[in-house]
Amino acid sequence: METDVQHAGPIARRSEAHELFVRVYPAVVGLIRRVLDRPGVDVRSLADAEQIAVEIMAWARLRRLPDSDAAVTRIAARALDRCLERIEGSARRVPLPTGLVVEDLADDDVLDDGARLEWTTTGIRLGELHEALRDAPVRVRRVGVCCVGAGLAPEDVAALLDLRGDETLAALGELAERLTGLRRSRVTGAS
Repeated sequence: METDVQHAGPIARRSEAHELFVRVYPAVVGLIRRVLDRPGVDVRSLADAEQIAVEIMAWARLRRLPDSDAAVTRIAARALDRCLERIEGSARRVPLPTGLVVEDLADDDVLDDGARLEWTTTGIRLGELHEALRDAPVRVRRVGVCCVGAGLAPEDVAALLDLRGDETLAALGELAERLTGLRRSRVTGAS
């Protein structure tokens, strides 16, 4: 009998870890793939997304994260951090998400210098998003990658990252300032 009691704890933890994996892994793969290859045309993107997701789920297991919403938020945040690393220098373009317009991401002078046409017709370049986010505060990076990179609406980003709506909008506002500054410095540097 003692043997059964001794094994009840680890078995229960394994079961909870397994439940977390089963519940979250497919969504993490999908989130990563949306950032790396939203249209799903790159055959390698699924394998890359799965590999990153397995690493993140192993990280969660080592930390004994429980099967909870808080754990899902931590896992999603880690996935977004990894995605930011992967989009550096990417020429791939993504359309703006529902609920976000180009005027939300840059000032008028920058939009008039070509960003409006570019971002509305061909989308924003992931490498440019990376440039704008690389030195940003953690919350801004995660919101930017999730909203602009993955194409999730701001209210969905807030729910996923357990943020209030105003926190999400503030992070998007800071991203807009960074994108505007980046575009302005390019124009100044080119002249």
